Amino acid sequence: MLQFQPRSTALQVSDFLSDLLKHGNWIDEMPGAASLAAELGVNHKTVEVALEELEREGLLKKQGRGKPRKILTPKYGKKLNSLNIGILHFDQTSFFTGYYAEIQYRLQQEGHEVLHSPRTICELQHDCRKVARMVSKCQVDAWIVPGANQEILEWFAKQELPVFALAGRFIELSIPGIAPNKIPAMQEALAYMVKHQHQRIVLLSREARRKPEPGYFEQCFLKELESHGIASGSYNLPHWEENAAGFHAGLQSLFQMTPPTAIIVDQAEFIGGFLQFCTQQGLAVPRDVSLFCLEPDPSFLWYQAQVSHIDWQMEPFFHRIIKWIENINQGKADFQQSMISAKFIEGGTIGPAKQG
Repeated sequence: MLQFQPRSTALQVSDFLSDLLKHGNWIDEMPGAASLAAELGVNHKTVEVALEELEREGLLKKQGRGKPRKILTPKYGKKLNSLNIGILHFDQTSFFTGYYAEIQYRLQQEGHEVLHSPRTICELQHDCRKVARMVSKCQVDAWIVPGANQEILEWFAKQELPVFALAGRFIELSIPGIAPNKIPAMQEALAYMVKHQHQRIVLLSREARRKPEPGYFEQCFLKELESHGIASGSYNLPHWEENAAGFHAGLQSLFQMTPPTAIIVDQAEFIGGFLQFCTQQGLAVPRDVSLFCLEPDPSFLWYQAQVSHIDWQMEPFFHRIIKWIENINQGKADFQQSMISAKFIEGGTIGPAKQG
């Protein structure tokens, strides 16, 4: 049986800094632990331990008390083979996001080829058998799979072909992956909503996160409501058909009887549809209903009142993927799962709950 060995935060930081050194982010001398800690958002002592690890690996050398460490010529071994990397897209919108374009660019810079899946997980109706049939027809050496449900990831975990999970339900599976840790930021946002008298708070989550039972984040969301004295149930995490008609029909049903005072959407793609619904119903954000998104999006900067959301650094995602590719290319087992810290951005779309 595969044994998952979690790595300490310091070793994860060490891996991250090692990747940056490889790509020439710094020349001659390394920034100090204090400035790196502030940039990465981690503890100063953790960074110091990571830098000491890089010294042991022969990448850095101390130059005396109070002086920056010298960067030594890295010895990364032989040139890696070019691999064909498949990206199994979640839905059509992901083809046009800068995030996946950046992943493709980074992989190509490393000399690899990128294949985009002919059909998306949503087009395949989150059906593991359909995904398996499509994957069997694609000539790739490894897969990157974002946002997949547990059944699909369990299937991938049993295959010989390497797979890397970008978010999705990979926890407790023998599969490498990385995701933002949104729970602390979600808890902070809910406390902020409760402070503004919100009691009817609804999370619109994708089907892969709701079925066959709520995911870990969704369970934490419901428990957090209860910790504030708010009874939780299907009202707070409703089921809806995952298409435009189902999205609007679900909203119509929600606002017909007991209108929510706050809506949380798990993806930025839902923002436009929700605002269109509000316009059609004569609702204003945040006067009539507050809005909160569980992920960042560059478009939020163009709103007069920035959408309240959760934010995190994307660079660790890119570097982790490259590190995983290097490891499988060298025949090294890599099942490391990483969680990236995230923060609550207050924005301007959460206001006092509308009474009545």
